Amino acid sequence: MIRRPPRSTPKPSSAASDVYKRQCLGLGATIRTNKREISADDFFISLFETALEEDEIVVSISFPIISDSFYMKFPNPASRYAMAGVFISKNTSEVRVAVTGASENGVFRWTEMESSLLNDWSKSSVEDVKLSPEGIMSDIHGNSEYRANLANIMAIRAFEGINE
Repeated sequence: MIRRPPRSTPKPSSAASDVYKRQCLGLGATIRTNKREISADDFFISLFETALEEDEIVVSISFPIISDSFYMKFPNPASRYAMAGVFISKNTSEVRVAVTGASENGVFRWTEMESSLLNDWSKSSVEDVKLSPEGIMSDIHGNSEYRANLANIMAIRAFEGINE
């Protein structure tokens, strides 16, 4: 007999998955383990590293209620993975922006963009903030300057999408 885990059990790959990281960081999730609660900001350490201890497992992930969100990516033509993607979410007191596919260390929060949007929720506010190519990956599909520019463009498109 094959037993399936409960639906609420995260897949083992969730800790390293850009999709989970994007959602957790972009929405401000709380990860509950068999020992503690960890904010998503503290849970994801690097591309393949989390704050989990050796004898700790993820029990659940909870997300705050937000008023709106939108994700826009520029897909790699071969794999369809994001060469650069931007996820924007907002509620009454917070704006969160997560960038996927561009960093050498995986998904990260774009705090400069968050501050800019929290101060002035406008397209010009998004257009004024530019992602630095420092720490952005370069490969055969695009150098760091190209990917940083893609993230800038995806931020504008995500902002437009959230305001449609």
